[in-house]
Amino acid sequence: LHPHTLLRFEVHVAEHCNLSCRDCLHFSPLAKEEFLDIDEYRKDCARLSELFDSEVERLYLLGGEPLLHPNLVEIMKISREAFRYGQIGIITNGVLLPSMDDAFWAACKEYRIEVMPTKYPVTVDYDAVEKRAKQEGVFYHPHADKMPRMLRTPLSLKGDQPVERNYYACNHSNNCLTLRHGRLYTCEIAAHAHHLKSILI
Repeated sequence: LHPHTLLRFEVHVAEHCNLSCRDCLHFSPLAKEEFLDIDEYRKDCARLSELFDSEVERLYLLGGEPLLHPNLVEIMKISREAFRYGQIGIITNGVLLPSMDDAFWAACKEYRIEVMPTKYPVTVDYDAVEKRAKQEGVFYHPHADKMPRMLRTPLSLKGDQPVERNYYACNHSNNCLTLRHGRLYTCEIAAHAHHLKSILI
């Protein structure tokens, strides 16, 4: 593990998703419909921007499925205004990309937001989406070219797993800080495990 000198984090724009992947690390198939609170996000971004001098190494807007948020354009605007420098990308399964309106593509271009689909084995013409992005002058970069099988993270409901060993063995450790309700979590699973907890109680 190496310390990061620049800020990098991700935030759930929507907790729920339009796919039901059984091995989702964010527990999105278990989540009820819930969207990122824009006022809270604006406040959190303003504070992080102040602490890191308006610079971010990378900020990922994801979920769940981020394209489900009805005010996604405003979230993109808040993100770029807070962090003038650095990569900002939308990680999506791409299902809704063909139906996104002109305002979405215009905002991606204006606020320099990368469109980063993960290519799941679903019926989406990713080539057509990439062509549209190029026509609109939007940077298009697949987050993953294909997803033949999902990652599997063993979880014990007894809570008896070796936490430190699991952290060091995880290829996401120290790499996926997650912003949620004013807090930065060092693990995306920990940030969203409340969805799993809700069905166990």
